Amino acid sequence: MAVVDAHIHAFSSERAGLIAQGGLPRAGFVGVVEEVDRIHGRGRIGQSIVMAAAPVELWRRAFRQRGGDEDEIEPRLWSLLVEQNEWVCQAGDSHDGVVPAIGADATLPSQAMVAEIRERVARHRVRAVKIHPALNFVYPTHPGYGPIYETAQDAGLVVVSHGGAAAPGLYDSEIDYCEPANFRQVLEQYPELKLVVAHLAFPYVDDLLALAAAHANLYTDLSFVVFLEEMGPERLRDTIRSFGVERVLFGSDFPYFDPEDGLDRLAAAGLGDAELEMVSESNARELYGLG
Repeated sequence: MAVVDAHIHAFSSERAGLIAQGGLPRAGFVGVVEEVDRIHGRGRIGQSIVMAAAPVELWRRAFRQRGGDEDEIEPRLWSLLVEQNEWVCQAGDSHDGVVPAIGADATLPSQAMVAEIRERVARHRVRAVKIHPALNFVYPTHPGYGPIYETAQDAGLVVVSHGGAAAPGLYDSEIDYCEPANFRQVLEQYPELKLVVAHLAFPYVDDLLALAAAHANLYTDLSFVVFLEEMGPERLRDTIRSFGVERVLFGSDFPYFDPEDGLDRLAAAGLGDAELEMVSESNARELYGLG
């Protein structure tokens, strides 16, 4: 079996992928799923989990800035989320090795959100729900997330959240909604929920390690951070071991970074062969129930 890239993004068109990257390819990719196919075809990475981000509040603010009718904004937001989930599910159905993680939002009607999750699980090979509290300017403890956590816990789905600070220019806020302390209550309230706080919650890595020591249902991935010079090979290796090798997943954050370059950087961190196999492959297969 080949490596699992447990955290990528893909887009329905080259235009959408370039817009998401600020207009230019950051690592030579436009961000379409056909590029993911080509990466898989080279044989090192066999499966990739595509995260459907749902920046509902950013959409909401954009509509309001354009003078949109308030009565029409909320239904339009719901349609955008459903369309995004439909696309990522169809990508999973039609592309070998592509595994969809559908988007969910705390600020949209909870009953409809729960029904959306259940329908996607029934119709597609959905393994995870992606949330991004920071893009929606809410904490992970927002009451609207409660039904999402409960539904995921009951259905055996993994919840993947952005972790740590925002990428520069992604949104303007003085609050780091996704710093580790803000997930403590979630982990305590939903002890059977498997929660991935992505990116090692950088720059709050030490805080995430403390949280991991107290909560066995907390996982993380290396998307984005495996490329950071601030981590360095030795720090990356020691952080993975301190967190718990069995709960760390390789991820790249494609198309913003090159997945195979990320795999090279992980291999250079100095993990043992068994540890490297767990982080790059078997942890994700077990967590997400992949074949």
